[in-house]
Amino acid sequence: MDPVKVLATARELAGWEGLAFPRVVLVGCEPLVRMRGDEPDVVHGLSDPVRASVGEAVRLLETVVADLLGCATERLPG
Repeated sequence: MDPVKVLATARELAGWEGLAFPRVVLVGCEPLVRMRGDEPDVVHGLSDPVRASVGEAVRLLETVVADLLGCATERLPG
């Protein structure tokens, strides 16, 4: 996934619908092995460094989601 291309596509699609481009929060993980696309086999599974970081990633995501929900709640009437 190329984040720049994904965000450019999302902006373009929003424009087609006449919508403002929404706030986007992207949480990602850089792979230990980068696939080029010409390999005969796909590398699957989590690398040791990623596996060791899953717990911290979950805590980060929980914080991000809680912050986003708090922001959304603040904008709601009542």
